[in-house]
Amino acid sequence: MNAKELRIGNIVQSAVKSDMVTSLLHGGYGYFEVSLLMIKDCEFYGDKWAFAPIPITPNILDSCGFVKDGFRSYNLSINQFSEGIKLLCFSGDYLYLKEGRDIVTIWNKRVMGDFYLHQLQNLVYLLTQKELNVDL
Repeated sequence: MNAKELRIGNIVQSAVKSDMVTSLLHGGYGYFEVSLLMIKDCEFYGDKWAFAPIPITPNILDSCGFVKDGFRSYNLSINQFSEGIKLLCFSGDYLYLKEGRDIVTIWNKRVMGDFYLHQLQNLVYLLTQKELNVDL
């Protein structure tokens, strides 16, 4: 995991439980050091923090307020305004935005690899300017 992907409030997996990033320290030369990442209650082993990204699973999606649509997809309404219905949809292999008949693919597992909770948190914040409620 690249520390540059993380924001304060992102949730990552430590050795024994999920932990929240509480601060980020800049390395001084235009980069962030993972070893400088401060995570609440996270263990420190040698010169590295023992943490990893949390993969997206149906349980994670449920804990974030996504609703299963009866097919393979989980949906989260991200309307900022009352006009139309905008959904962020996750199908396992794809993450996409849907508004009416319009669909925009944001992530494709075959092309981009796995998608993680901290990335989902960042995307929801980017789209709505609100934090994703995560109840782990």
